[in-house]
Amino acid sequence: TFNAPYLPWVMLTFSMLLGNPVTIDAIGILVGHTYYFLEYVYPVVAEIRGWRRKKILEPPRVLHWICGTYQEPVHLHQD
Repeated sequence: TFNAPYLPWVMLTFSMLLGNPVTIDAIGILVGHTYYFLEYVYPVVAEIRGWRRKKILEPPRVLHWICGTYQEPVHLHQD
């Protein structure tokens, strides 16, 4: 048995053992790691360093609208 975080690596290993191309599995692992970094690690680093852009991955407004979670953006004007 294995834990869920190791599933992509197990799938990659099975692909190699069966002689299948590992390209799709490797791309999936790369995309998963990139998503994790941009969603969980980068915002923490940006907050610590005081960067303006804290969240890189934002869903499109139309997706929020379709799902019923759309909220008008709040504009803070400094006069």
